[in-house]
Amino acid sequence: MQSALVVEWFLDIPSFPIPDHSGNIDIAWRLQHQRAVDRFRRLVMRRYQLGSLERLLDSDYFRCRQAAAFALGLVGLPANGPMLWRMLGDSSPEVRNTVQDSLWNLWFRGSTESHNQELRRIIRMGDKSKALRSINALLRKAPHFAEAYNQRAILHFRLENPLESIADCQKALELNPYHFGAQAGLGQCYLQLGRDQAALNAFVQAQRLNPNLVRITETIDHLERIMGGKGIHDDFMRGV
Repeated sequence: MQSALVVEWFLDIPSFPIPDHSGNIDIAWRLQHQRAVDRFRRLVMRRYQLGSLERLLDSDYFRCRQAAAFALGLVGLPANGPMLWRMLGDSSPEVRNTVQDSLWNLWFRGSTESHNQELRRIIRMGDKSKALRSINALLRKAPHFAEAYNQRAILHFRLENPLESIADCQKALELNPYHFGAQAGLGQCYLQLGRDQAALNAFVQAQRLNPNLVRITETIDHLERIMGGKGIHDDFMRGV
């Protein structure tokens, strides 16, 4: 049956290896893995419609749900995001982890292909000030690109501009209400400003959007114990 095909192709992708003593992954394995992912993408695009992949998210078999979520992360559209988002509460941790990664993949493909590639190029820049100028230019061309606002929020946070970061997190959430990363970013900014109650509220909302954010759960517990305390500044915002 067709649902078994996506599982078969998914299981052909090599498992993540154990890093060496320095924490690196063998380059040959990376190439092998990327070739397998590219093959999976081609096969899925040839045999499956997006609606079919969404229906497979309701399968009783967790590997089928995982494979469908992985496929949607590779070939899906931002419109598939809400269906994927509800899978963050799946009973299988393997499915939940795959869904979380797939959502990030979708969000980074939230605009035109050229804008998507430009954003990825910008976040690899070592010069934060140059990256900020570049992402400002990108947003002038793509004012509805939610992930670009989230990435600019991260840059502002790292440049110690928390108010600007808050504004960008809020804009990202306005465009993408499921963006748990932007919601966690709000909490991080409020902590930097010493607004612990606002931070707690933001983190609680991030946890509601994605109950798998373990570190945020720990921070919520800590804030509830020491309301008004200072010094919790771990960066939960995803960036490169």
